[in-house]
Amino acid sequence: MILNVKIMNPHVKISLLCIGAILVGAYKLLLPWTPFWVDLFVIGIAVLVCLFSTPEKVRPKDVKKTNDDLIGKDDFS
Repeated sequence: MILNVKIMNPHVKISLLCIGAILVGAYKLLLPWTPFWVDLFVIGIAVLVCLFSTPEKVRPKDVKKTNDDLIGKDDFS
């Protein structure tokens, strides 16, 4: 869900903004004849992707180990 997003590392967010700016610049160089509202749409999509992307991996919950796991015994013994 878009509303259920973790806050990203600010360095990751800044790098994504830089990548988005480079992509928008390349888009304007390749298609300079597009109208202004199309440019705003593309920039808006780039900003939304940057704000709502979550590149961080979700950490698994900590699993409590039993004494048998710490000693090295199998479950079958």
